[in-house]
Amino acid sequence: AISAHLICGGGTGSYIMKELLDIGLNVTTGVLNVLDSDLEVAELLKIPAVIDAPFSSISDEAYEENLRLIERSDLIIVSDFPIGMGNLRNLEAVIKALEEKKLVIMLNNKPIEARDFTKGIAKKLFNKIVEMGAILVKNIEEIKSIVKNYIGKKQLNNLVC
Repeated sequence: AISAHLICGGGTGSYIMKELLDIGLNVTTGVLNVLDSDLEVAELLKIPAVIDAPFSSISDEAYEENLRLIERSDLIIVSDFPIGMGNLRNLEAVIKALEEKKLVIMLNNKPIEARDFTKGIAKKLFNKIVEMGAILVKNIEEIKSIVKNYIGKKQLNNLVC
């Protein structure tokens, strides 16, 4: 099965997880803090998650684990989570994914300016992510459409090879 790694937080990924499972993807997620509702949903849905301590910045261990899951995934989906100094490293991980030529789909329903709590650092990283080729989408339907298209191409390639 095709695998997707979801980068989310603050309750912005919960409904996305269910939708990704429904279209048959293997899903992982992270980095999520203990007490985040996204983590509770991931646990309910038996989705492997990179977990970090509540109310603290992403640790080196969690960041490395997140990168490992990204490496093993076919595609990366990024919710429009609020970004503070504590979870900026999630955007850095997205940049690494793009450097590895991964397909990155970013939900951008809520503009970056409205969720950047880093005095513009997140906006700079976000703009770099867009320049590097992330696909911006407005809703879950667009995500599903791109993913289904990706799965179709992947299956065709497997038949041909």
